[in-house]
Order: sequence, then structure tokens, then C-alpha cells
Amino acid sequence: MKPLLVAVSDGKIYKMKDVTALLAEQLNLSSEELAEMLPSGRQTVFKNRVGWAKTYLKKVGLLDSPARATIVIANAGKQVVADNPEKIESKYLEQFPSFVDFASAPEPPPR
Repeated sequence: MKPLLVAVSDGKIYKMKDVTALLAEQLNLSSEELAEMLPSGRQTVFKNRVGWAKTYLKKVGLLDSPARATIVIANAGKQVVADNPEKIESKYLEQFPSFVDFASAPEPPPR
């Protein structure tokens, strides 16, 4: 999750497709890695992981989404970038009550 937060730390509004491409370049991913699909075959693993990182960071309040498929860093996110943790993962996010609420919410029943 840290690469996503750092990528948008300049405060600009980013389209998700643009920041996903930027991250792929920064992480030096191969075309094979970028093409790897989830078992469902509906989405690439990389795009899925970036999407989940966005969801987690947004739930905690480190990112905002001013419009559909866009993100911008929140003030709390700027503080986390300034603090420069080694990595940002679920364990790190547990310090935020909103993440604990999100992570402990019951699964909705299947439709």
C-alpha cells in the first residue's frame, strides 16, 4: 500500500488508471506480471491489488476519492508519508479505528 500512497503524495488528483500505470512502471513489472489474471479471469492480479490498496487507504482516511475512479492524498496520508513507515500493510493500518471497524465488519450475506 505504501507505493500507492507515495505515488499520490504530491496532492494532485489522479485517475486510477494513470496511477496504476505509474505504479507498474515504478515497480518495474514485466508484461507477464501485468498480464497475470485472477482465477475468475475478470481482472489482472495487479489491478486488483491496487484497487484493494485504494480501498484500504480510503477506509482509513489516508486517501480521498473526489470523483469516481479518482484519488487524492488526504492530510492524514501526507502525515503517514512524512512519518515514512517501512511498509504499510493491514497490521500498520490497525492503529486507525476506522480500519478496525472496516476489517471487523461482518460479511454481507450472499445474494
